[in-house]
Amino acid sequence: MNRHPILLEWLPRLASTHPHLKNVIFVDMSNSKMQYTSDTIPFILPFIEKSLQQGLDTTFNITRLVISRTQCGSLSATMEWRVTELIMNVQSSLFIILSLAASCFPYIHTLGVGILRKIRYNVDELVAVLASFRSLRVLKPARLFKNLRSPDEKVHLPWKPFRHIDKIHRVRRLGARAEVRLYWYMSLVSKGLPSLEAVYVEEVGYGNEKFRSQGYWSLQGWLSVGDATGDVTGSLELRGTPR
Repeated sequence: MNRHPILLEWLPRLASTHPHLKNVIFVDMSNSKMQYTSDTIPFILPFIEKSLQQGLDTTFNITRLVISRTQCGSLSATMEWRVTELIMNVQSSLFIILSLAASCFPYIHTLGVGILRKIRYNVDELVAVLASFRSLRVLKPARLFKNLRSPDEKVHLPWKPFRHIDKIHRVRRLGARAEVRLYWYMSLVSKGLPSLEAVYVEEVGYGNEKFRSQGYWSLQGWLSVGDATGDVTGSLELRGTPR
């Protein structure tokens, strides 16, 4: 999707043959790190061009793209389609990339961001950028929360786990503490995004974060966001090595 030409001559024919078709999904499983070109899928071309202008084309990789039909039954080839879901991995310049995506894709309702490098991000700045996605309903962050920072965090230290885990399971206990921290940051994010309805979390950590060794823990699952309050509810699955 990102690096190789995608010819869409089939799309008008598919749309006319299936007048009630609503969504078309593009998935990139190549994990390619090559630069974008002008031959990439046309629906993301404005986004790619803006990222190229700022020298950011090698800092992210789009892994999933969903375009949705604005009006079923229309025979238009291109203008009837809008980008409604975007999933990507980001190495750096997260806020700039998200700002570009929000300006190019105003109808996105599902946004996924995987963080590939250990870079600290201020949570208030993140909320401000995410708020520019006016139609955002579902957020899918991966490896994001352990990189978030807030000056108010120190008031809550040390984090007290929700669940009891035996002391011999040292790495899982780290995950349990990270879970409490994750919920706290998620509540800050959700309260700043009134349109948000759900979050799918994927978080991972290690016994030794510097070398990504000495065992691992992971948190995964869906969380719901209250309509009026922004309160986060739901439980995550905690996995990890015992040591």
